[in-house]
Amino acid sequence: MRVTNGMLINNSLSHINTNKSTMDRLNTQLVSEKVIQRPSDDPIIAIRALRFRTTIAEIDQYIEKNISDARSWMETTEEALGTIVDIVGDITEYCNQAVNGYYDATDKNTILDSLKSFREQIYSNANTDYTGMTIFTGFKTDQMLTYVEDKSDKYQITEHFNLDDVDTLTKVKNAVDVSKINDATIASTNTKAVKLPTLDNAYRVRLAYQKLDDTAGVTIKTTNPDEDITGIMNKKSSDPDAYTPGEDDVYYLADKGELVLGSNAYAKLMAAEKFDVTYTKSEFFKGDLSPKQYFDCVDMTDDDSSKWVTYTNRSQEIKYEINFNQTMVINTQGKDVFTPDMKRDLDDIIDVVNVAVTAEEKRNKIKDLYNNADAGSAEKAKYKELLDLCEREVDFSKENMKNAFSRGLTAYKNHQSVVSLARANVGVKLNRLDLNESRLESQRVTIDNLKSINEEANVVNVAIELEEASSIYDASLAAASKVVQKKLLDFL
Repeated sequence: MRVTNGMLINNSLSHINTNKSTMDRLNTQLVSEKVIQRPSDDPIIAIRALRFRTTIAEIDQYIEKNISDARSWMETTEEALGTIVDIVGDITEYCNQAVNGYYDATDKNTILDSLKSFREQIYSNANTDYTGMTIFTGFKTDQMLTYVEDKSDKYQITEHFNLDDVDTLTKVKNAVDVSKINDATIASTNTKAVKLPTLDNAYRVRLAYQKLDDTAGVTIKTTNPDEDITGIMNKKSSDPDAYTPGEDDVYYLADKGELVLGSNAYAKLMAAEKFDVTYTKSEFFKGDLSPKQYFDCVDMTDDDSSKWVTYTNRSQEIKYEINFNQTMVINTQGKDVFTPDMKRDLDDIIDVVNVAVTAEEKRNKIKDLYNNADAGSAEKAKYKELLDLCEREVDFSKENMKNAFSRGLTAYKNHQSVVSLARANVGVKLNRLDLNESRLESQRVTIDNLKSINEEANVVNVAIELEEASSIYDASLAAASKVVQKKLLDFL
């Protein structure tokens, strides 16, 4: 092949340009400290760089946002649960002292005031929020777990029960009525007709609320429709026979939120094992639990039935992704911690103490009348008969109060265990968060190193290569100068 002088010149210029491009590439790497400047320089390095950057961005999202937010949420939850543990612990200690007789049995008004104070505190942390979101209400973070004011909302509520929810309630029966007894009426009072106070038991199903609507719409449905309870009768807790139903009777005490069962009705429920009670409540008070957070219910507040809203009770777990393919439930649901029984157990104790206070007041009234009556008079003898009956009622009320505190001690130990377990679970999750955060931080360092190896140039090696490229470039210039100097006349 014939090689012309022009070909030599063009080849020399091409080599010079190649060497110059190499120098430019190495110089750019040295200045920028990056291996490539654009994806086309090396697609493999570019793809790896994108993957590393994506991974680092995800790690940053987990550490700085997800884990940080989850930790703050759970620390708020843990603090609230800690307060509840303390309150329930105080109630437990109070019941323990009352059972062991550390309180003067006659100072019942003080006991009553203390119990009412505990009752107001028990749900005090139920509406705790984090950045404007209530933490115990599942997905309904814009709503409260309890009512913060009295409201005339109307709900049809369905509660699900099993055998353990039917308990035996002890009541003082035939309480002595001394409201009309005085010096003017004692002579005409037939004290022999006054019934002897007794301490009787009744089967009871306690509902979540007091002050309910009457029996309209109240149903008791079992797993076997043939065993459904019918003929429910409306009663008041103040009625003399409220806690002594007939064998087949079921009394609905709307004011106390209780169903009192006759023996046959009780046997039916025991045979069914599980049953549902549906009732309505049209008035809620400050501190009452929101039914849509706890039960299957229908909001019937609007007069237009087409606008009624049905709520179904189900698990509402808020999950955060805290690591690659790892999620964590960060919320504690109020229905699992702030149970209706937590407050209703205290209601039972307060009712029993109220009965004891009333019995003491009646006894003291008759005792004063007896002491002021003329010695040997018929009136004094009648007062003595009434006083003996009142003393009997006081004795029963004291015994019942001691038993109520004993049951309360057991109940609130269980409540404390439930809340403590929930708090411990939050603590375990916080530890898991810390572990994942440490792993992510370690992983981030590793990815950063790999990203640096993939993208960053070795400055020392590049400088050496640049020096070599510069020498080659100078040599190519020198060689080209010799080719360019030759002319045709030089060969003639």
